[in-house]
Amino acid sequence: MNPDLLLERKKNILEHLSMLPRKILSLHGHDNLTDLVLHELCNERCFNIDKAAYFIDNPDFDCLRGAAGHCRADFSEHDGDIWQSPDYFVGYSQKSPFNQKVRSCMHDSSFRHKKDERETVACIAQELDLSRHGFYSWPLKNDNHGIFIYERAQDSDFEGHDDFLPEGVVLLSFCPVNVSLIP
Repeated sequence: MNPDLLLERKKNILEHLSMLPRKILSLHGHDNLTDLVLHELCNERCFNIDKAAYFIDNPDFDCLRGAAGHCRADFSEHDGDIWQSPDYFVGYSQKSPFNQKVRSCMHDSSFRHKKDERETVACIAQELDLSRHGFYSWPLKNDNHGIFIYERAQDSDFEGHDDFLPEGVVLLSFCPVNVSLIP
């Protein structure tokens, strides 16, 4: 990729990410804020991800469970500002087959059982039909762990953008955890 285009692309990603905290605060307490943030991270203006799944690993409850999923194909007919009509978007999101599949995913905690994280992610990726997956994991509060598994768009110009992915997906940590995620 042309260095000037790469620099412009990185600038656009950073601008997009810098607006998310304010948006998160505007809907703080919304039960499905995670769906909105995940949609924004996958946006073409941000990381340009076709499919993504956010999981929370809770060693205390021996549970690794899907919190939210995003598949671009499931949102092909949705347009408009999701932050202006969050309830409408969440209703649309909850009908997404991929989101439903992610939310129904449940495994034993890989951290509690000291399982190899790459093997756990590979198993989940196969379950979700993510053939070209990548992932990032990070510590959450209360000794939980976040896991973000994703599949980029085939035509993605993602060269050099991986350095921003951790800063973006960590924003999911600021979303309240839906009570249904706790067994």
